[in-house]
Amino acid sequence: MAIPREIQKNAVKIRDLIKKYGVNKEIRRLTTKILSKKDSRGNWNVAEKDRIGEANAVLKWVRRKVRYTNDPVGKDIYESPFETLEMGIGDCDAFTILIGAMLNSIGHKVKPKLVRQKNLYHIYLIDEIKDNSKGINGTLAIDGSFSIPIGTEIEYDESIVID
Repeated sequence: MAIPREIQKNAVKIRDLIKKYGVNKEIRRLTTKILSKKDSRGNWNVAEKDRIGEANAVLKWVRRKVRYTNDPVGKDIYESPFETLEMGIGDCDAFTILIGAMLNSIGHKVKPKLVRQKNLYHIYLIDEIKDNSKGINGTLAIDGSFSIPIGTEIEYDESIVID
């Protein structure tokens, strides 16, 4: 059973919103504010060039600010990152757009990953991580919809990464 074209088109809309808001100055300002905090000794809470640490800090911040809530039955709603933050709720689409835009604003190459598990569809981010100093060259799953560690992917029957 293939993922229907209509569902794939919705994932493209999400990708486009990530790109649109990923260059927004307010989104970048918010993201850099989260990452520019220092501890009591003056050390960065997230080390410079620590791409995984950046993604983890953004994910944790969003999970503290936004509660998972479904869209109305039979309706997909695509809020801007600002609307999601203002309401404090969102579904997997909202988490993907918000976290994707934030990470995109600081140079992360993120893409939505659409998955099907039986008759249910879900979307989350894949972050292309390249960090030669740590020997990392691959992808990292970032799913704000669940309280799961960064890098964890749910089981699925089929998937598509939206380029």
